Amino acid sequence: MPRPRSLHTCRRWRGIVAADGGAVLRLARSLHPPFVVGHYHHRGSSPIMFVPSSLPAPIDCRRFSLDFLPLGASSWDVIDCHGGLVLLLERGCPLPKLLVCNPLTRRHRGMRYKPPTEHAGCAVADAFLLDNDDGGNISMLNFTVVYRLKNSGPGACVFATSSGGHGVRFVCASANDLDADCRGQVAGRVDGCLYLGLTTGSMIVLDKATLNFSQVDLPSRVDPSKKDYHASFRIVHGVCPDSSSPPMARIVHANGEEIEVFRWVHGTAEWVLEHSIPRLSEVARGLPSYLAERPFHWAVKVIADGVGFAVLSVLDFSKRKWLFTVDVDTMEVQFIPESTYHLYRGTRATSTYTLPEFKIMLA
Repeated sequence: MPRPRSLHTCRRWRGIVAADGGAVLRLARSLHPPFVVGHYHHRGSSPIMFVPSSLPAPIDCRRFSLDFLPLGASSWDVIDCHGGLVLLLERGCPLPKLLVCNPLTRRHRGMRYKPPTEHAGCAVADAFLLDNDDGGNISMLNFTVVYRLKNSGPGACVFATSSGGHGVRFVCASANDLDADCRGQVAGRVDGCLYLGLTTGSMIVLDKATLNFSQVDLPSRVDPSKKDYHASFRIVHGVCPDSSSPPMARIVHANGEEIEVFRWVHGTAEWVLEHSIPRLSEVARGLPSYLAERPFHWAVKVIADGVGFAVLSVLDFSKRKWLFTVDVDTMEVQFIPESTYHLYRGTRATSTYTLPEFKIMLA
């Protein structure tokens, strides 16, 4: 498995690199997106399973097991991954606990969320991992968790920890924040911003400074009045075209049989429609599989991502699942052999586990 690259500096230069909110480090990371190691699969009440991003696996998957967690791995749900850390929510509790862990070091840290008195007794609706604002590396001693409470109205709680200590604060967000009944699925991160996809067909982005969510303006051609299917989204990072150019960031959107790919205009908030597949079943007819010989009424969902591709889960009218990959550059669709389907059996969603490409190292 490739190791993350390190940005080596002496103590004197470390302050310069980390200055201005870590601008130098952000530039380095923008040119080299995180390395996708694999995915944690959500399977309802079943234990969480780690699946590597490529098969046969070049890594020992046991290194990413969560069997070291208190109460056992089956007592937790993975709700976000970022920078080598995993954020978990306790299962089956009226007021579940939050936990952050590092699978590689097998360390974990619980968090006591303390909402304001008027929201006492409210459980966590959703939570996300963010970098701290000091420009340093995200780690077990340096991370931020933003979480929202159920039935608490617009607002967010922030748990921030660093080498200097930790604390919890409540931030009143504007009314365009996530509604209490409208949970978003983490689609990925672009330029330090967290993107969430909604089953209604829209996408929102979290402003790290204000902790407000805003609508992402996607020029989608999918009819929003469709009620038969739920939309799904995934951010896919491409390969760097050269050492001076940032890698392409794209959003893959699936709804019904339609697939859309939007490309990010670097340095802006603009996304442009780059590719589309109106009916995936018609494309699949050209694939070397007996599946192509069967007419299906398909419901497609984006469930995973890798460098330059997305994994699509297809459910036919008989509730049988099929798996495909789509190359976001060429839009080439490939049928995943059924011999690997056991890895996706029961998978409802996945959380992408990445390792940062760059870290500041003191010389």
